[in-house]
This record gives sequence, structure tokens and C-alpha cells, in this order.
Amino acid sequence: MFRLLAEGIESLRLPCSWVLLIPAIGLAVFGRRRSALIIGTYVFAAGLIAFLRFGGWWFATPSSLIQIPLGLVLLAIIFGAWKLDRPSTDVLVAATTGVAAAWSWIPCVGPHLGDLLNAARSEPWGQLGGTFAYIVGLLVPFVIVAALDSLFPELRTRLDKPAVVTAGVVLLALFGLALATTVFDDFSSELARRSTF
Repeated sequence: MFRLLAEGIESLRLPCSWVLLIPAIGLAVFGRRRSALIIGTYVFAAGLIAFLRFGGWWFATPSSLIQIPLGLVLLAIIFGAWKLDRPSTDVLVAATTGVAAAWSWIPCVGPHLGDLLNAARSEPWGQLGGTFAYIVGLLVPFVIVAALDSLFPELRTRLDKPAVVTAGVVLLALFGLALATTVFDDFSSELARRSTF
């Protein structure tokens, strides 16, 4: 499991990882006083979808028939959460964003993730921990941000300014718009093409 965590961290330098990292940046900035909750939800949702995809229990990358309504729903959820400023709506944004990003993601497959993918179809439950270890490694900068937010709440107070939250909303809205126009799928494919482990 440690090797998968390390491989996830190593994947941070590869363009294919940006598909998960860009929405996470938007969520971290959007996080207000709840970044630990938001990032934790995002990591869980992304890990769950990755596990389901690796095990063959979830669809391959979404078609445009799915992406368009998913992007529009995500946009509505983002703007609703921005206006309402409630933990429940922020968690909904993080979960929906995690599902959408992980669903569109084409992973950079190194040797340890390759072993996990080979074993996932025949022994999916045995790969659950490894899948989450990889996702946590890939999203480790945001896990650290969430930990710092929990340990030092005064840091989040300084960042909890309307302009900062608005920047996070704009980044998330661009992600939702890219999904709704199916541009994000092309972006994901291009990043995967440019990535070599």
C-alpha cells in the first residue's frame, strides 16, 4: 500500500493527474472554514469512483450524453452552495466534483498501479485500500491543506475572504462548464496522451 501511496505522489508531476488536481484547487480555495470536510469528501468520492471503475463496476469515461447534464447539475450545485454557505451544500459540491473528476480521469499507470489494475477485476475488494492509498498520494497537497486547516484554524480565517472564495467558485464553475460543453473530456484525453510514467 505504501508503494501505491508513493506512486500517487510521484504522479503529481504528470499532466494526466491535473484532471483530479484542478478541481481540487478550486475546492481548496472555495473551502471557506470547512476545507477539511470538503477535501475529505472530494478524496473519498474520487477514491470511490476510481475503485468502482478499476473493479469494472462503474462506467468507463462518460459520454457527452452524461457529461452535459452532469456539468449543468454541477454548476447549479456550485452556485447554490456559494449562496447558501452551509456545510451540507459544500459537501454536495465536493462529492459531485469528486465523482465527475474521477469519472473523467485517465490515470497515469505506473508499475504498482498497473499491478492493482490487473488484480482489481478478479479481486476488487483486495484492491480497495491500495486504490485509496493511490488517490490520497495523488491528492496529498490537498490532504495537507485540510490537515493544516484543522490544526491551525486561524490560517483559514485569513483566507476566508470573499475574493478568495469567489476565485474558488470561478475555478469550479469553469470545471462544470468544461464538463457541460464536453471540453473536459477532450482535455482529459490530451493530458493522458502527454503523460508518460
